[in-house]
Amino acid sequence: MRKTPRRFHGGAFCVRTDKGVVFKGDMAMKGLIFALLVALAAGGCAGKAVARKGAAAEGVSFSVSPSDAEVLIDNVLQGKAADFRDDHPLVLPVGPHILELRAPGHASYSRQLAVSWGPKKVEATLRRKDESQP
Repeated sequence: MRKTPRRFHGGAFCVRTDKGVVFKGDMAMKGLIFALLVALAAGGCAGKAVARKGAAAEGVSFSVSPSDAEVLIDNVLQGKAADFRDDHPLVLPVGPHILELRAPGHASYSRQLAVSWGPKKVEATLRRKDESQP
């Protein structure tokens, strides 16, 4: 579809395509529409992962025992470890993050997680609280 901007008298314009006139408006509106189109082409609407710093990596999958362990990234609960398998990884921005895994009756597990391009897998077994103390 070819778009051709046309100016009219009084500062008004319209955008014509092979399907007809798509939009009519004044010149101030033209700048706003252009800025919106550039923003959408650059990255679309901002979602949860995009709101954080960095670009999104392919994803992090988890193989954790117990599988109902909670996954926290940078102190924000993301869900259960079982939610983020190889076929449905947790997508995070590239860069360093603090990973914490916790489950009732188990010692929590915490480490720094360096997310880079490509898939990443975290494997961990949380120890029962009675096993972690001698």
